[in-house]
Amino acid sequence: MTTVDNFLIPYFRVKVNEIFNFTQDDLITEDICILDYHCDIFIWVGQQVDSKTRVQALTIGEKFLEQDFLFEKLSRQSPVYVCMEMSEPPLFTRFFAWNSAKSSVHGVLLNLP
Repeated sequence: MTTVDNFLIPYFRVKVNEIFNFTQDDLITEDICILDYHCDIFIWVGQQVDSKTRVQALTIGEKFLEQDFLFEKLSRQSPVYVCMEMSEPPLFTRFFAWNSAKSSVHGVLLNLP
Protein backbone atom coordinates (compact mmCIF):
# COMPACT_ATOMS: atom_id res chain seq x y z
CA MET A 1 0.00 0.00 0.00
CA THR A 2 1.15 3.51 -0.66
CA THR A 3 0.27 6.69 1.15
CA VAL A 4 0.07 9.67 -1.12
CA ASP A 5 2.76 12.28 -0.75
CA ASN A 6 5.26 13.94 -3.15
CA PHE A 7 3.84 14.12 -6.66
CA LEU A 8 2.11 17.03 -8.30
CA ILE A 9 -1.51 17.38 -9.21
CA PRO A 10 -2.68 20.89 -10.07
CA TYR A 11 -3.00 22.78 -6.76
CA PHE A 12 -1.81 19.77 -4.71
CA ARG A 13 1.56 18.43 -3.60
CA VAL A 14 1.42 14.72 -2.91
CA LYS A 15 3.99 12.50 -1.18
CA VAL A 16 4.23 8.74 -1.75
CA ASN A 17 5.49 6.33 0.93
CA GLU A 18 5.38 2.60 0.28
CA ILE A 19 4.18 0.46 3.21
CA PHE A 20 5.05 -3.23 3.32
CA ASN A 21 2.96 -5.76 5.29
CA PHE A 22 0.18 -3.24 5.68
CA THR A 23 -2.80 -3.67 7.97
CA GLN A 24 -6.11 -1.94 8.55
CA ASP A 25 -4.34 0.16 11.20
CA ASP A 26 -2.23 1.78 8.46
CA LEU A 27 -5.36 3.53 7.17
CA ILE A 28 -5.29 6.91 8.93
CA THR A 29 -8.45 9.00 8.80
CA GLU A 30 -6.57 12.18 7.80
CA ASP A 31 -4.92 10.49 4.79
CA ILE A 32 -5.58 9.21 1.33
CA CYS A 33 -3.94 5.82 0.74
CA ILE A 34 -3.33 3.94 -2.47
CA LEU A 35 -3.55 0.16 -2.52
CA ASP A 36 -1.74 -0.98 -5.64
CA TYR A 37 -2.81 -4.54 -6.35
CA HIS A 38 -1.08 -4.58 -9.76
CA CYS A 39 -4.22 -5.12 -11.82
CA ASP A 40 -6.44 -2.89 -9.65
CA ILE A 41 -5.74 0.41 -7.90
CA PHE A 42 -7.74 1.38 -4.82
CA ILE A 43 -7.78 4.92 -3.47
CA TRP A 44 -8.89 4.91 0.17
CA VAL A 45 -10.09 8.28 1.45
CA GLY A 46 -10.22 8.93 5.20
CA GLN A 47 -13.17 10.79 6.73
CA GLN A 48 -10.97 13.64 7.94
CA VAL A 49 -9.50 14.43 4.50
CA ASP A 50 -10.50 17.97 3.51
CA SER A 51 -13.19 18.23 0.86
CA LYS A 52 -10.90 19.95 -1.67
CA THR A 53 -8.54 16.97 -1.59
CA ARG A 54 -11.32 14.37 -1.35
CA VAL A 55 -12.76 15.37 -4.73
CA GLN A 56 -9.31 14.79 -6.26
CA ALA A 57 -9.16 11.11 -5.19
CA LEU A 58 -9.75 9.71 -8.67
CA THR A 59 -7.24 12.15 -10.18
CA ILE A 60 -4.66 11.02 -7.61
CA GLY A 61 -5.22 7.40 -8.68
CA GLU A 62 -4.94 8.27 -12.35
CA LYS A 63 -1.71 10.23 -11.76
CA PHE A 64 -0.32 7.31 -9.75
CA LEU A 65 -0.87 5.05 -12.76
CA GLU A 66 0.41 7.60 -15.24
CA GLN A 67 3.63 8.40 -13.34
CA ASP A 68 4.33 4.76 -12.35
CA PHE A 69 6.06 5.65 -9.06
CA LEU A 70 6.87 2.07 -8.17
CA PHE A 71 8.25 1.27 -11.64
CA GLU A 72 5.86 -1.65 -12.08
CA LYS A 73 4.86 -0.83 -15.65
CA LEU A 74 1.20 -0.78 -14.66
CA SER A 75 -1.31 -0.63 -17.46
CA ARG A 76 -2.97 2.76 -17.73
CA GLN A 77 -6.11 0.75 -18.35
CA SER A 78 -6.02 -0.65 -14.79
CA PRO A 79 -9.26 0.16 -12.99
CA VAL A 80 -9.07 2.78 -10.23
CA TYR A 81 -11.58 2.39 -7.38
CA VAL A 82 -12.25 5.09 -4.80
CA CYS A 83 -13.22 3.79 -1.35
CA MET A 84 -14.43 6.06 1.42
CA GLU A 85 -13.68 5.35 5.07
CA MET A 86 -16.64 3.61 6.72
CA SER A 87 -17.98 2.51 3.29
CA GLU A 88 -15.24 0.09 2.26
CA PRO A 89 -16.55 -2.57 -0.13
CA PRO A 90 -15.56 -6.26 0.18
CA LEU A 91 -13.51 -5.83 -3.00
CA PHE A 92 -11.21 -3.59 -0.90
CA THR A 93 -11.43 -5.20 2.55
CA ARG A 94 -10.41 -8.62 1.22
CA PHE A 95 -6.78 -7.43 1.26
CA PHE A 96 -6.84 -7.02 5.05
CA ALA A 97 -7.71 -8.99 8.15
CA TRP A 98 -10.65 -6.55 8.22
CA ASN A 99 -12.39 -5.84 11.48
CA SER A 100 -15.67 -3.99 10.81
CA ALA A 101 -16.16 -3.25 14.49
CA LYS A 102 -12.79 -1.50 14.62
CA SER A 103 -13.71 0.53 11.56
CA SER A 104 -17.00 1.75 13.05
CA VAL A 105 -15.41 2.58 16.40
CA HIS A 106 -12.78 4.74 14.69
CA GLY A 107 -15.50 6.59 12.78
CA VAL A 108 -17.52 7.30 15.92
CA LEU A 109 -14.47 8.54 17.82
CA LEU A 110 -13.39 10.81 14.98
CA ASN A 111 -16.79 12.47 14.76
CA LEU A 112 -16.75 13.63 18.38
CA PRO A 113 -16.28 17.39 18.93
